[in-house]
Amino acid sequence: GTIVVTSNGAKGRFYADKTISQLLAHDEIPLCRIEDEPAFPYRGFMIDSARHMQTVDELKKYILAAAEFKFNVFHWHLCDDQGYRIESEVFPLLNEISSKRKYELLGGAEILSKLGLNKSGEEYFRYYKKDEIREIVEYANKLCIDIIPEIDLPGHTVAILAAYPELSCLKGKYEVYCENGITKDILCVSQEETYDFIEKLLTEITELFPYKYFHMGGDEAAKGHEIWEKDCSVCQAKMKELGLKNGKELQVYFNNRVNDILKKLGKTSIEWNDGIGENTDADIVGHYWITRGPLWVKNENNKRKFIVSTCPSLYFDYNNAVVPLKKVYKFDAVKSGFINEKNVLGLEF
Repeated sequence: GTIVVTSNGAKGRFYADKTISQLLAHDEIPLCRIEDEPAFPYRGFMIDSARHMQTVDELKKYILAAAEFKFNVFHWHLCDDQGYRIESEVFPLLNEISSKRKYELLGGAEILSKLGLNKSGEEYFRYYKKDEIREIVEYANKLCIDIIPEIDLPGHTVAILAAYPELSCLKGKYEVYCENGITKDILCVSQEETYDFIEKLLTEITELFPYKYFHMGGDEAAKGHEIWEKDCSVCQAKMKELGLKNGKELQVYFNNRVNDILKKLGKTSIEWNDGIGENTDADIVGHYWITRGPLWVKNENNKRKFIVSTCPSLYFDYNNAVVPLKKVYKFDAVKSGFINEKNVLGLEF
């Protein structure tokens, strides 16, 4: 028999080969005609290497598996309260201090506590060398997968503050977090030193990642808004100067400034949806994870592009009882409120 493949370029041929390999898994290919194209251009998966870091070989294994199922974007979470995982020559303390925490296993998880594993183990000191990152980027590219790094800002930054406490509002002493969950500790977004740091750091990081998108986080910062509003005179003065009513509006100001930095570096910004406010720049891509009302979804869907990762429907860190495969297969971005399909880049798991 003969197999004829017609594709719109090299990536189309790559995905056709994957379809053929899936059919061959059943020992024979039936006489058939297959016309296949994705519903959305973005088919993403996220791996968190900040809390628990994977080896290069482990990442390659995951990337290869994802390629078999025609995923084309790897969202790589590389910085959080529990660790910073990228080699930095510009800010070496990010490795000496921010990449190290006292315990390998984090506290706060009930099941670990029952097993006697809560907040335990040896010192955890890991980060990726730049050459390792380049190796992963090249490997993924050969499998038609682009990589989007995430540096979470302005919250989820305790690991950074442990090394550079002068970037905080309270100028206190911080330690890399050894618990699950989040803290209220946050960057001071009203001092220029913070933006100088971020610009230098992002300039160093973006050199490693050629893909056009960069994820700047923005999620779960609301706890830190209280520090801006009540404890930081610099932030209070900035809100008064700009006519901002609260910390949420100050976060919008911050993320728009980070967006400007990323645009200068040739990148398109992505931000988790709970950080998005009324005046968030429309060219920032929204990453929808936390459920909002239908009016909010409709308004933002018409204003900006979105990646959809609705929790818990598309969160594979939950067990099968919470997120059964049937629920995943039945998920429909349009039915969940994103009626303006041209502004939906795709889904991410």
